[in-house]
Amino acid sequence: MLLACRTTDFWIGLTDKTVSPDWQGVISTWRWMNRDLLKYNKWDTTEPDGDQHCVIYQTDTGGTFADKACSDSKDYLCSTEGKVVPSCYNIV
Repeated sequence: MLLACRTTDFWIGLTDKTVSPDWQGVISTWRWMNRDLLKYNKWDTTEPDGDQHCVIYQTDTGGTFADKACSDSKDYLCSTEGKVVPSCYNIV
């Protein structure tokens, strides 16, 4: 059984901060949490737009990316065994 999420924004593990355990705050280029460079993106029309350094996937805008403050509380999407699973889904 899969229970639906009540949110439309999900963290996707993409940042332009240096990806390190201590988060030094050094700005670099957009990278995934595993340090791979961003090769595909679908930025919303006004994004990225400033001092926000983490990226969300927005389901209410057709799956576009937006940068947000890393301190914002959001659910997240994970990829495991080729499947993408939101954190707010409960698989029973």
